[in-house]
Amino acid sequence: MREDAQYETNLHILAAELWNNPLNAAPALGPKPEFTLASTIIPSQKSLKELSCDQFVEEVKRLLSTPHSEIAYTELIEGETKRAYETIQVNSNYHFSITPELFSQYQEIHFKAVEKLMAASIIVVRYGDLKQQQLFVDAVLKLCMKPFVNGEITTEGTIYLHLLAATFLLYTIGVACIKFSYFQLLNVIFKTKVPAGNVFSPSYGFSLAFLAGTCHWRADVLNIYMGSTWIYPFSELLWRKLYPLFKEYTIDMEDFRCIYCAWEHLFSLLYHHYQCGLMHQNDFTTGLFSRKVEDF
Repeated sequence: MREDAQYETNLHILAAELWNNPLNAAPALGPKPEFTLASTIIPSQKSLKELSCDQFVEEVKRLLSTPHSEIAYTELIEGETKRAYETIQVNSNYHFSITPELFSQYQEIHFKAVEKLMAASIIVVRYGDLKQQQLFVDAVLKLCMKPFVNGEITTEGTIYLHLLAATFLLYTIGVACIKFSYFQLLNVIFKTKVPAGNVFSPSYGFSLAFLAGTCHWRADVLNIYMGSTWIYPFSELLWRKLYPLFKEYTIDMEDFRCIYCAWEHLFSLLYHHYQCGLMHQNDFTTGLFSRKVEDF
């Protein structure tokens, strides 16, 4: 009340305070917030399964750009790997003769099983570090494993179906490395060994590149399964399955074919450089890229 010029204003302020109705009262507190950081929330197996492919990729992008989210990211990729592995194991009875219909059916089962991992691996190769990318190589390795079942009977050639998912994922990673010029991960791939208990042997290990990176069917046999007459049916099968995943990263189908051919050529050279396994002489430096060279 000491300033005459402020007397009227201060009188109203005083009256408001006396009546417990301050003019500058703070708003009431809202509901208590959730103090758990979103980046630390690990999706349950149930919610993980319910994520669409696009939603899964967005979750991977979010975790890649969120500091201190290593645990959540690792659990996300390992959880999806486990789900894919279990899906393949459920369909791992190979005591039948392959028909074109069954071959197509197993293609879809295996592709759907690893579709989220394939789409996410492209993002992680592009934006992630080597440690984050390593999880996808580990996923390929796990997909090559098959527990030994005493007395189990398989028909010759059908056991190769077990490797379709691993091959789809391995080639997605490889093509992504070519597309985004990230080659350090390729050293990891070609140095990785699949331990015993894999699809080929309960007691002997193999190179990951041999198990998941090469075609174990003859070209004429694979053409029968595919209902085609391709010179390199294995190449044709893979680039056509992978193209939809890379469509938004490439100009057109022809651009993707060039990238795929570069990967296939590099794979062939690295395979022999790292001595990943025996490969028939006629299979050395062959594949779709050989036709591409002729086009050029």
